[in-house]
Amino acid sequence: MTQEAEILVVEDEAAIRMVWERFLSRWGYQAETAENGQIGLDMARSHPYKLIITDLTMPVMTGQELVHTIKSEQPEMEVIVTTGQGTIEIAVEMMK
Repeated sequence: MTQEAEILVVEDEAAIRMVWERFLSRWGYQAETAENGQIGLDMARSHPYKLIITDLTMPVMTGQELVHTIKSEQPEMEVIVTTGQGTIEIAVEMMK
C-alpha cells in the first residue's frame, strides 16, 4: 500500500521542486508537486493535503492567487508561501 501525499509543493522551477521533494522525503513526508498555481489548485481540490508550500511568483496563477482561492474554499488548509522577490506589502497581505 502506498502512502498518500501529505504535502503539496507548488513551484515553477523544476530544480526547486526536486529539492523540496527530497528534503520532505528525508523528513518522512510524502509530497507531490505542481509546476504552477492552477495545477496546484486542481490537485488541492481533489486531494486532502495537510499542507501546501507554494512559491509566490509563478506563471498561470501566482502563489497569492492560489492562497486566496484555497483559503476561500478550504479555510483550514495550512499554507506556507516562499519567495525570493517579495515586498513587505505582499507579506502583510499574505498573512491576512
